[in-house]
Amino acid sequence: MAGDAGRGFAVVADEVQRLAERSSGATKQIEALVKTIQTDTNEAVISMEQTTSEVVRGARLAQDAGVALEEIEKVSTSLAALIQNISNAARQQASFSRPHFQHHERDSGNHLADLRRYHYHGAQHW
Repeated sequence: MAGDAGRGFAVVADEVQRLAERSSGATKQIEALVKTIQTDTNEAVISMEQTTSEVVRGARLAQDAGVALEEIEKVSTSLAALIQNISNAARQQASFSRPHFQHHERDSGNHLADLRRYHYHGAQHW
């Protein structure tokens, strides 16, 4: 009986040792998985921080671009107004110049006719 009990104890002890070894192996696998998860998590956090800073920088650039476009719009509006003023002034000058030019043209034509008559009549008197 004592021999049977000793053999039974040895069988149980072997079984406990195998369970301990398997448990140790499983613990090492779990430890490796946890380390991998921690490494992957740290890399994900770093990546998210970089992405967040890039998004913030992109938002600032977009805001700056919006401000620049508003400035371009203001300058374009001012230029359009200046061009309109120049166009109006040119029209006014043209409408003012036309009658004076025509008047001077008539006067020049009359002066030429007078000169021709003078030369014609003057030549006859010599």
